[in-house]
Amino acid sequence: MLTDKDWQAAEKRGREWMESHPHAVSAVYLPYLRRIMVTLNTGIEVAIDPSRLQTIQNAKPSMLREIEVTPMGDALFFPKLDEGVYLPGVLRGVYGTRKWMESQVRSKRSAPSPVKARRVAA
Repeated sequence: MLTDKDWQAAEKRGREWMESHPHAVSAVYLPYLRRIMVTLNTGIEVAIDPSRLQTIQNAKPSMLREIEVTPMGDALFFPKLDEGVYLPGVLRGVYGTRKWMESQVRSKRSAPSPVKARRVAA
């Protein structure tokens, strides 16, 4: 059973963590950019393409309008989708499960490469 002393110590550790780690303080979906703009406590803003994230890749813009930042600021929750996105993972380049990410790499490799424009001599 937790004592008042235990609770106070846990609150202190939580405050210290929040002060020493970047975390989200707000997030909004910008439909004209097709990006989720996350503002961190450091003042840095990060734009995330939702189509690159496994849990929300097929979401319609109307489903992305409502975003909740978790109390620790380490995740975004989309109530209309009942899905979340873990921000430290996204910032490290983890956009889904290993299997899903490998399938994304394979599909990009098999896609035809874009045709490059060539200069034509006059």
